[in-house]
Amino acid sequence: MFTNFAAMKKLIFIIILYAGIPANSLMGQNLQLMNGSGNIPNGTTFHIWGDTGTAMSIVGIHIKNISSGSVTIKAKKIENSLIPGAKCSICFAGSCEFSTTYISSNSSTILPDSVDNSFSGDYSPKGHLGESIITFVFFNINNLNDSAWIVVHFNGSSVGINESVLSKIDISNSYPNPAANYTSFNYSFPVNTLSAKFVLYDLTGFKVNETEIYDKEGKLIINTSQFKDGIYFYNFYVNDKMVLTKKLIVRH
Repeated sequence: MFTNFAAMKKLIFIIILYAGIPANSLMGQNLQLMNGSGNIPNGTTFHIWGDTGTAMSIVGIHIKNISSGSVTIKAKKIENSLIPGAKCSICFAGSCEFSTTYISSNSSTILPDSVDNSFSGDYSPKGHLGESIITFVFFNINNLNDSAWIVVHFNGSSVGINESVLSKIDISNSYPNPAANYTSFNYSFPVNTLSAKFVLYDLTGFKVNETEIYDKEGKLIINTSQFKDGIYFYNFYVNDKMVLTKKLIVRH
């Protein structure tokens, strides 16, 4: 009975990892993600913005071995939501994979209290507008349940989008920008618009505001008095598709 239970537990761990659901280690967490700002908690969300005709990358993610022994790891990608036609690939431990490869070919052995900084997640919108969501997982090949992960939202902006589509959507620049207590937008959406919303993120990818827009035409005013000074990015979504992303500065 004990043997069967142990085999079943191992199978569950494998299913969890390869189903794309990272799990905290029951035997101790040996991996810690870091960047220039410090430690990165598991599941942290990042937002990367760019032109639909330009490749985007998530870089500067360091994987630290916080255990007392060496740990051998690989990198894995999970395409939670990929815009049709877009491509995403991983580079790790000296190997850059094809977009059809989901687990890195190479592994990296990290000594105690050392880091691996060879990872990058590369995304190519291929001219397609919208947001793709990719989870990147770093896991101990000798203990699949020992893993760390981040979630990256790659946002392809409207630069280069078909002009006939953009001509039906009119969104002004934010004013004032920099903003202190508020910023505003004049907007006009097509008559067949089913839904529209404004979403604001800080530089860490944390969503600080989401506002549904119900009128097809009007002025949207966003209260920024409660936000800290800094750089933010805002998105407009129409019919669940991102049509605009730009930068907003808050300065009190």
